[in-house]
Amino acid sequence: MVTAAIQHSRFQRALTAAGSRLTELQLRRLVFNYCQKYQDDYSFDQLTNAFAYLDLTLSDGSDLLVADLKNVHQQVEEAIGEYFESLNEVAMAIHRLLDERPFTVSDALETIQHVWRAHSCNEAAEVFVEREDRILCEMISTLPSSA
Repeated sequence: MVTAAIQHSRFQRALTAAGSRLTELQLRRLVFNYCQKYQDDYSFDQLTNAFAYLDLTLSDGSDLLVADLKNVHQQVEEAIGEYFESLNEVAMAIHRLLDERPFTVSDALETIQHVWRAHSCNEAAEVFVEREDRILCEMISTLPSSA
């Protein structure tokens, strides 16, 4: 249900349409901000350092801080293996944001899908899908054009 919901959301259409005008940094920041919103609502201590690390590296567009990356990666990988499915899903989203591979619109959608799966552990899809779709559409509408 959640997979189909993100694939047929207004946000998916808006992101796909805006994709060519967004930089990789803008995409990563958009997804990070959305993950941060979930963290604010359902805080996971295991991911606190990863959120702080990503906030620092994405705020000024600097390269990932290699010295800290290994430690942060290890913490996120441990969170992926934890008992709580919602923690696993958010950790997988953060893990992708930490990955140095290029980050595309498709990656952004897949990463946000992890957050929606985490939501589904706490709320019925009928409760959160429309609300989260609206929030994501608002977030994308505030992004400046890279051109």
